[in-house]
Amino acid sequence: MEGQVREEVKRPGSRQRRAPRRSRQSRRPPRANNSFVVSVPGQCPLEKLLDPCEAEYSLTGLTRQYDDKNVITENTSIKINDLIPGAQYTFRVFTVAADYVTGGRANQISLYTKPDVIRNLTVNNITTSSVFLRWNEPAGNRDFFKLRWTDDKTNETSDTFYNITDLTAGVNYTFCITAVAADQSTEGETVCISNYTKPDVITNLRVTNITTSSVFLTWNDPDGNRSFFKLQRTDDNTNKTTTYTSYNVTGLNAGVNYTFCITAVAADQSTEGETVCISQFTKPDVIMNLRVTNITTSSVFLRWDEPDGNRSFFKLQRTDDKTNRNSTTNTFYNITDLTAGVSYTFCITAVAADQSTEGETVCISNYTKPDVIRNLTVNNITTSSVFLTWNEPAGNRDFFKLHWTDDKTNETSDTFYNITDLTAGVNYTFCITAVAADQSTEGETVCISNYTSM
Repeated sequence: MEGQVREEVKRPGSRQRRAPRRSRQSRRPPRANNSFVVSVPGQCPLEKLLDPCEAEYSLTGLTRQYDDKNVITENTSIKINDLIPGAQYTFRVFTVAADYVTGGRANQISLYTKPDVIRNLTVNNITTSSVFLRWNEPAGNRDFFKLRWTDDKTNETSDTFYNITDLTAGVNYTFCITAVAADQSTEGETVCISNYTKPDVITNLRVTNITTSSVFLTWNDPDGNRSFFKLQRTDDNTNKTTTYTSYNVTGLNAGVNYTFCITAVAADQSTEGETVCISQFTKPDVIMNLRVTNITTSSVFLRWDEPDGNRSFFKLQRTDDKTNRNSTTNTFYNITDLTAGVSYTFCITAVAADQSTEGETVCISNYTKPDVIRNLTVNNITTSSVFLTWNEPAGNRDFFKLHWTDDKTNETSDTFYNITDLTAGVNYTFCITAVAADQSTEGETVCISNYTSM
């Protein structure tokens, strides 16, 4: 009967069946070994000591009791199945004689089965310094859960959730959960999950250089760890990446408002920190073909062509007037209240819609016309000469240009001039014009006619 296992269930009011009598020879075997091994699933073998059997009985069976059941085996070990995980069982082992009635003194041991494995371990609510773990109860029993994570940090909880704090941003942590039985030592199988904390937010995002087609961004590294940075423009669904703390965004349009967003990303290339954005206009492009189309003694009319790209308005400034700044949305402007015969420099700058981002400035210089001379008179007329005098014009002038009949010309910086070598008795027309310092911008001409003497 070696290897045979027989289970008996006692019924109320019944007597236990006696085993068939064996021959005397068979009832006197050599004395059995007085030790045996109890093997329980998941536990190391535990050696127990039995009292010696009586000499006249052969050791035909050992009875083990568990879960209010009796199991009979002729072996010195048994594997007991179908137990509840995490439950405490008491196993009593005693020898039984061949009559299946006479038994020796019982020895017992109490053991916990291993708790079952937890299920559906997940990571939720990830921040830069914490993760929230959830899991489902294991089948069977358990007393509490043991938690362990990177850097040999441990803790315990009786709940099926736990918020782990004081973590470092952008670091990969492995979190392990183990169900523990009520003896606080028997542990089930461990389940682990790895996850990165969110990288921290970048700081001090700023624009350090702006052109008509590019923006140069710089920022400071976040606290903790990060693998790279993701860059995105709100008008562009494609992402750029860099491992540096600066990036030159190119291929932009002039005078356009762009929003640039920077996000730190962990080494798993999916866990992202908080996004930081900054908006900036590119510089408007330079105006073209600035010119002066009409000049008077007190005004200058300017025209120019639109720049490429976008602009909101144009800023106009005279170099002699730092406080009086004019603006227009047109591509022309009439500047008034100027002084005659003065050189002015007019500068035009395209400005973006934020009213602060300006394109390259274009300037042009021009003199206003000198004013007209006053009170031109002829004096001291002879047969060959006349003496002219006049009053200074308002404003500025450089010199006077004189012109008379027969296309004779001359210049003077005085307000008088003696014209000679004339013919007696001839009517001459004398014209005076004030000229600006550029020697080309002329005021209105004043003429006077007179005969020489006979």
